Amino acid sequence: MRKVTISAMRVATPRLRSVVSTSVPWTCIRGNSSFQFPSSQTLAFHAAAASTEPNTGGPTVAFIGLGAMGYQIAHRLAVKPMTPDSVGDGSLKGARLHRGESIHRGMEQHVMRNVMVWNRTKSTAARHAQEFNSRDISCEDFSADNLGLASVVLMCLPTSDVTFDIVKDMAPHLNPDCILVDCCTGHPTTTRKIAAWLGKERPGIRYMDCPISGGPGGASQGKLAAMLGGDPEAAQIILPHLTSFAAKIVHLGPVGAGHAVKAINNACNVSNLLCLHEGLLALKNMGVDASLALEVINKSSGRSLMSEVRVLEEIVTGEFNYGFKLGLMAKDVGIAVDLMDEFYPSAQVYKRTAKIHFDAMSAGTVNFDSDYTEIVKYQEIQAGAMLRASETNAADSEPSTASASPKAIEARMKALSDENAALHAELLVLRRSS
Repeated sequence: MRKVTISAMRVATPRLRSVVSTSVPWTCIRGNSSFQFPSSQTLAFHAAAASTEPNTGGPTVAFIGLGAMGYQIAHRLAVKPMTPDSVGDGSLKGARLHRGESIHRGMEQHVMRNVMVWNRTKSTAARHAQEFNSRDISCEDFSADNLGLASVVLMCLPTSDVTFDIVKDMAPHLNPDCILVDCCTGHPTTTRKIAAWLGKERPGIRYMDCPISGGPGGASQGKLAAMLGGDPEAAQIILPHLTSFAAKIVHLGPVGAGHAVKAINNACNVSNLLCLHEGLLALKNMGVDASLALEVINKSSGRSLMSEVRVLEEIVTGEFNYGFKLGLMAKDVGIAVDLMDEFYPSAQVYKRTAKIHFDAMSAGTVNFDSDYTEIVKYQEIQAGAMLRASETNAADSEPSTASASPKAIEARMKALSDENAALHAELLVLRRSS
């Protein structure tokens, strides 16, 4: 991979040198690479957070949204040091004494962040603070005394619309040079609207889309893939934070590019799962041992993550416990379909995947909160077979909500709408109280 070295200006302040490398090889990020050096004012802010920290000599970051993924990402931010290899060339140094140039004994090789966490369910944030020594701000109003201290605010919320509402709530309290990082699988159109709104309401605050892939397990191990869109200078600044939870980081282009790629990735994921599972069910009905079929497929050109891992761990075992909600996957496939409608109108595959999700939920076979891998249960009923051991044949099984009448579907949609309305109401209360 081509190696681009970005030599930033020399900075006299020792504390600044402890946070920003003076020579950062851009080896973790590739793609659009027309960089301008960060201004001294911008760099100074992202280092100056160290002067406000009660716990460490490192920068302050905030994390908003502690779902299955967010909880583990915030965990990594709280416990993973910013080490020399975070920036590639080993130039990042440890926390310095406030009196001068000296480095704290034993801290030559790492800097810890101060992490603030916020979650709509306050008990989750309290648990995170207890487990990882983060600062729980869920019971506080957003203000200059919490969000205003953060040089970077990361978010991992369910949808782009929820993210937009939270951004509007946070915006008055953010530091003028703050960088917002959106880790949800969002809609690129809404992402661009958020960036445009911030550009008008809070010029200077930069918005980056940074959806991630790899599941809660990958997040807890720091092995995620991150798909980054937005300002290249801001991408350089946030890189040492992203490396705490992501092993592969690719800058893909302007704001919205990351979310577009993530939607396609997720649609590929579940489309691949459905394609593979459909074939295995046919083979089983033909009398072929599906486990033997998988064994040879996994040594052949048709192998994939689905054949090597997901089918074996979640479907054959019957655990269905990957940790990603089916309703959220359906949302992501819908985003991919929107992209197809705009840029490839005659495309068919993702539309078929979306229809399977709609049909399965309408039939009551699965629901919004099901694990995304449970979508195969709809195929099992159609094929009259299943890969996992079961006392009851799938053909004889009734859907979990057998009635699944139009009224039942309407009731489910109304419940989801009510949940969304309740969240909006809560956000309005927070705004009025701030």
